[in-house]
Amino acid sequence: MELGGTNHAHRRDLSTSQPDKTARCRQALEELIALTCPARAPELAQRLVDRFGSFAATLSARRQDRMRLLDGALCVERTFECLQMSIHHILRGKLAGKSILSNEQALLDYLRATMAFAPVEQLRVLFLNAVNEILADEVLATGTISHVHAYPREIMKRCVEIGATAIFLIHNHPSGQPQPSRADRAFTRKIVDAARCLDVAVHDHLVIAHAGHVSFRQAGYL
Repeated sequence: MELGGTNHAHRRDLSTSQPDKTARCRQALEELIALTCPARAPELAQRLVDRFGSFAATLSARRQDRMRLLDGALCVERTFECLQMSIHHILRGKLAGKSILSNEQALLDYLRATMAFAPVEQLRVLFLNAVNEILADEVLATGTISHVHAYPREIMKRCVEIGATAIFLIHNHPSGQPQPSRADRAFTRKIVDAARCLDVAVHDHLVIAHAGHVSFRQAGYL
C-alpha cells in the first residue's frame, strides 16, 4: 500500500513539473530569435506567443504581422523565413518522384506544414501525371479568413497546359476545424463535373486545419 501511494505521488510530480505547451512554444521561439537577436529574445518570443499562440502559427503568419511584433527586426524575420522554407523543402522532397496515393502520411505532413496554420484560406491544387506523381504544386487562390474563391475553368485550363491527368484539391480552414461546408461540397462537385469532360481524375479534396483534416473521398463526398 505504501509503495503504491509513493508511485501515485511520483506520477503527480512528473505531471505538474512538465512545462505546458505555451511555455515550450515560448522557449523554442526564444532560442530561435537568440540566434540573431539574443538581447531581445525573451521579449520578442513572448510577443509572438501572445499574438499567435504556437510555434507553427508563428511560422505560418504573414510576414507583415510578424514584422510588426518584431519591431522591424529584419534579421529575426529572415531566420523565420529560412526555417519555414527549409521545412517545406524537406517535406516536399519526400514526395518527389513518388505516387502521392501511396505516400499518404508524407503528403499530410507536407500539407499540414504549409497550410494548417495559414491565417487566410488558400486553395492548393496538386497536378498529377498518369502514375500520380506531382507535375505541379500550386496555390491557385488566396482568400479571407473564412472564404476563398476559385474558378473551375481556371483549374481545368491549367490541367491542359501542363498535361495533368489527375488532380488533388486542398484548402485550409483558419478557424481550426476541418469539417467541410456546403459551399466546399458544392465547389467540389463543380470541379468533378468539369474534370470529367476532360477525362481528368479528381482523386480527393482535403480540408486541412490545425485540429486535423477531412478527406472528401473518405467522408463519402466524392
